[in-house]
Amino acid sequence: MTHSGNVTEQIEGIRRQTVAVLDELIARAGEFELADPSPALGRSREKLRENAYKVLVVGEAKRGKSTFVNALIGRDVLPTDVDVATSQVFNVRPSEREAYRLRFENGSEREIPPGDLPLYGSRVMADTGTVPTADQVIRWIEVEMPLRFLPKGVSILDTPGLGALYAGHAQITHRFVPEADAVIFVLESGQPVVEDDLKFIEQILTVTRNIFFIQTKIDQYAKEDWQNIQRRNQEILKERFEDRLADTRVWPVSSTNLRKAASADKKTEQAYLMVSRHKELMAALKAFLARVSGWGRTAEAVAIAAQYHATSRKALADRLAGLTAESKQQQAEMQKAAVESKQRFDAEWGIQGQKYRELRESLQRVISVGKQSFANTMQPGSDIELAQKTKIDEVKYLKQANRVAEEMPGEIITAAVNTWARVCDEVQQRCVVLLGPFAEAVDDIGAPVAPDRSGFPTDHGDTEDRFKRDYFTALRSAAGGGMLVLGVSGMSSLVMPSLAAAAFASPMMPFVAVPVLTVLVGSGIKGALGGQLKTAKQQLKVRLAEQLQKVRRYFFDVDLAAGSFSRVDEYFRALDLTVNEHVRVLVEKKSKESQAEIARLKEAMQLEGREREARARQTQEQLAKWDNMGKSLNAVIAQLKALQRPTAPLTA
Repeated sequence: MTHSGNVTEQIEGIRRQTVAVLDELIARAGEFELADPSPALGRSREKLRENAYKVLVVGEAKRGKSTFVNALIGRDVLPTDVDVATSQVFNVRPSEREAYRLRFENGSEREIPPGDLPLYGSRVMADTGTVPTADQVIRWIEVEMPLRFLPKGVSILDTPGLGALYAGHAQITHRFVPEADAVIFVLESGQPVVEDDLKFIEQILTVTRNIFFIQTKIDQYAKEDWQNIQRRNQEILKERFEDRLADTRVWPVSSTNLRKAASADKKTEQAYLMVSRHKELMAALKAFLARVSGWGRTAEAVAIAAQYHATSRKALADRLAGLTAESKQQQAEMQKAAVESKQRFDAEWGIQGQKYRELRESLQRVISVGKQSFANTMQPGSDIELAQKTKIDEVKYLKQANRVAEEMPGEIITAAVNTWARVCDEVQQRCVVLLGPFAEAVDDIGAPVAPDRSGFPTDHGDTEDRFKRDYFTALRSAAGGGMLVLGVSGMSSLVMPSLAAAAFASPMMPFVAVPVLTVLVGSGIKGALGGQLKTAKQQLKVRLAEQLQKVRRYFFDVDLAAGSFSRVDEYFRALDLTVNEHVRVLVEKKSKESQAEIARLKEAMQLEGREREARARQTQEQLAKWDNMGKSLNAVIAQLKALQRPTAPLTA
């Protein structure tokens, strides 16, 4: 058994242990009449219970991505015809029932026959030049069927094959990478990783470091040759990215032999599986997913559970203090303190509260600054424009000028997409900071009793600290994956993660689909440049100005006829409304919960003698059981921290 195999088994054991703890925590919360757990806690539990992983397959064109996915399925399902290049994402999921459907940006779907997969997945359809509506824009094509050679619970998102001339890298990175647990990056055995690959990896690293590398077509080359390429690939990845990648190993595979295994008899099947190197690849992928995603899922669930456990323990301790107060005067003082605490919370954070007004003003200021910051990057003289002008100035040959003309639209769109992603992330992170005082007020509301924490370990270490530092990261997967969509090219659209309100886990706002503007890329190239080099450079600068204007208008134009704001305004408006709505809902929820605890204190004041003693014993027993669950949570945290150390490498 490899060390990595042991780690996989440990993570699986911790997953089952965590599910059991969460089951008990949620059940006891109901039994003890505590405040309802966060919806995110239930979603985290279900995600751990399902134990399913979504893997995104990416790489440049003609690397054999779709052939590789077909081999994993065990059937030739996805189109691989070079003349009908794939331009859509295929979402391939394990299922006993075979089904094919189109999933549109507005959430609707349409069943299709399997024979139509090449039609809807082809670049020919995507490049028709029309501007479709939200119910015509395909988010992805869903394929459900038994997946013969994939580990249990693993599904695949197969992306279009991208070349240097397509403005797809940034869009795939920001749209689909956040939905995946890991990225399979496809290299091939004919040549080492090239600069375009490295640039794409840089894009992906802005979102995740969980990239798993495979090398296809090993059956087309001598073993010594493909192994030399494999070693060189690993050297380049390590030199270029060092510890920025979770793993720089490259796993070889023969998709052709794996596909042959699906139709061979049992004896021959094993021979094909051996030469395809499928067994080693799938074992490594399973270990990789457990290490980079399974660990994180459990850490997120435990962080949310630990926060809920702490606030609920205080409620139990408050109840016990009210039942064991030595005099009626003490009971009255506790009730008075609880009432004053609730009134103070309502006055400060209610709709008319001063702190709520200050929070809203601060959020609006951050959003306004974010919008202006992005607007500045789209203005003449911006870094995006200067970078292109530098390339134009460095042109020395007419052929080079034509190359710049071809690449310019995609590079401008990619730069705009990356800038938009960065600005959105910075605004969200600033919102987290602003929501910090509200989060603390939510935790503190109630009777001001300092519970006895003796015997209960409270140091959650890095897991809790990371959760508190970045609510968006901690809650994004648990919150259900709402998205805000901004289409940019005919191939795909850009998605920005929306806001999950800090300090409380609630569903993110749904994505808002907008038309896909094929014109941004499609009309970017108007034919080859001719004439003298000086004239070609002047033409390039004219095209640069035109393309920048199209991108600016795409983001900032309003639709007066439809009465809609610009895409940038719509995003930040939705962000502002979502934050304020979640704050309002949580204020109401916490106020009601606090009122219920005040009623309990009042009820306790009416109890006498044995009835009071019996209630106190019951609450003491509940508190002891709650503390035992806290110890179980801390045991899981200790195991997770032990697994944070780097694992011993496997041989690829």
